[in-house]
Amino acid sequence: MLAHTIEANELAAKAGYSRPHTVHCGPGGIFLSALGGPNGEDGPGGVALLDHDTFEVIGPWEKDRGPQYFA
Repeated sequence: MLAHTIEANELAAKAGYSRPHTVHCGPGGIFLSALGGPNGEDGPGGVALLDHDTFEVIGPWEKDRGPQYFA
């Protein structure tokens, strides 16, 4: 059963990422790893935080990406 679809424009607008690839459960939310930037660019990637109950995009998980480029 499909519970929620995250559209590309929602992920880009709320978290600043594109090209999602891996999901992990964690404290405070669901972590969605992504490789691309908001316009479908190759990077920088990062980790978007999703709500545990609604699967809505909360925003980017990182406070500071540091030197990483592909998450």
